[in-house]
Parts: sequence; C-alpha cells; structure tokens
Amino acid sequence: MPIHYGFGEIKLIILGILGLGSGLLLIGFSQSLTLLLVASTLVAWGISVSQPILNSLISQITAPEDQGQILGIASSCSALARIGGPMWAGVSFMKLGSSAPFLSGFLLMLVALTLSLRVTKSVSEPNTERVA
Repeated sequence: MPIHYGFGEIKLIILGILGLGSGLLLIGFSQSLTLLLVASTLVAWGISVSQPILNSLISQITAPEDQGQILGIASSCSALARIGGPMWAGVSFMKLGSSAPFLSGFLLMLVALTLSLRVTKSVSEPNTERVA
C-alpha cells in the first residue's frame, strides 16, 4: 500500500529540522534582541512542524499491530531527551560557555537531518519493507 504524504510531510519534516537547527545556531551567536527573536521563532516553528509529522510518519511506516509499541518508544525517547537535554545544556554552559548548549543542539540537528534524509529516502522508494 503506497504511503500518501498529503501536503509534503517529508519536505516539511526536513524544513522543520532545518528551522530548528538554524534557530539554535543563531541563538548561539545572537548579539541583539532582534536576532534572538528571529532565532527563537525559528526554533518554535521547527519544533511545531517536526513533532507532529514525526509521529505521523512513524505511524505510516509501522505495521498497524506495532504502532502503539513504536509510538510509545518514540514518546519515551522524547521524554528522555527532555531530561538529558537540559542536563547537558547546564553542564556545557558551565564548562564550555554560553553558546555551547545551542551549538551542540545545532550539531544534533545536523545528525537528525542526516538520519531523516536517509529514512525519508528509503520510505519514498517503491517496494521498501516496513520498519518494525
């Protein structure tokens, strides 16, 4: 059964990750309130676009009988990141400087972008096997 991506979910998730990563990078170098506001808007937009689409794509590429389990695992990973992220941010802020949490977040977004490009490429190819 082919996956229908509606309004371009794959493009939107990539744009969301790019927005989030760009915003984090800009926050790390912000020297003015205007740049900080633009960067914060990019971060908020990136998160608000990518999170729902991630859940949608997970449910689309997962077998129906495994969706609850896989979405639960994804939710648990998200919760762990909300615990580990602030801890890392505090440590990196103290040890590496005020820009470090944002720059390391940007680097994580580069990893997420690379992974999403690989996964979305394999999902969009015909005759691929379902994950899980």
